Parts: sequence; C-alpha cells; structure tokens
Amino acid sequence: MKTRLLLLLFMITGAFTQLQAQEEAKIMFLTFKISKVKNGDDFQIQLLDKKIVNGKIKNKRVHSHTPDKLVFSILDAQQQLAKSLEIDNPLSTSIESFEPDGTIHRHVATQESSEFMVRLQYTSQMKKLTLQPQNKRARVQNFSTFSMDL
Repeated sequence: MKTRLLLLLFMITGAFTQLQAQEEAKIMFLTFKISKVKNGDDFQIQLLDKKIVNGKIKNKRVHSHTPDKLVFSILDAQQQLAKSLEIDNPLSTSIESFEPDGTIHRHVATQESSEFMVRLQYTSQMKKLTLQPQNKRARVQNFSTFSMDL
C-alpha cells in the first residue's frame, strides 16, 4: 500500500513539473527611441533594447489621452495578427493644468525625440512586430512602418 502511494505521488509530481516546463509565462520588454524627421510629419523609430524575462502581466487597461497613437501589431509565423496594442505617442504628451477659476484643462506638449518602453506578454508564437504611428484625427496616414523579427 505504501509503495503504491509513493508511486502515485511521484507520478503526480512528475506530471505537474512537466506541465510547468511546457511554457512558462514570459514578459518581453522593448525599449524604443522615436524622433521626428526634420521637415516632415514622419517619425524615425529605433529599437534600443529587447529583454525577455519570466513573469506574467496583469490585465490592465490604460486610458488614452491624445489622438496621436503608436499601434503595435504582433504577427505569428503565418503572418496572422496574434496581438495588437495601442499606446499614446510619447512625442505628444498630455498635460493637465489648473486654471485660476479652478477648472482643469488638458494640453498636449510635443517633443522632438523620446525614449519609451513597451511590455508585452510573450509567447513563442510571436514572430514579427510592426509599429506604426497613427493620428486618430488625421484623414490620411502617411507615416512609415517600423518592423522587426522577434
């Protein structure tokens, strides 16, 4: 009886360890630099650093404040959309200020260049990332697309 119980315990422990080893949760941190191109509305985007670490991102929705966005599209090996993420463009920062009458007003401050970090829940199916600036108010989008293999 003790032998069967020990054998069952070893089997359960082995199966649990195997399930954990299949694919641990990982977070991918990407650090970019974005700069305005002189004499135009386009941007230059450069990857500065990429790190993948163990961990899980909690589901957290970030409220958007500006019409200028950066749209991340992550594709799988078949070039199908696996995940999409939209963030405020770091070159257009929303600032709130108090007016003398006590009201709060939102202003948009613009910069020539900025660094920013994005974190994504990483899976081995992610193969390609594209990043494109977008303005929700503009009728025509004429920005270049940044693309990289993951």
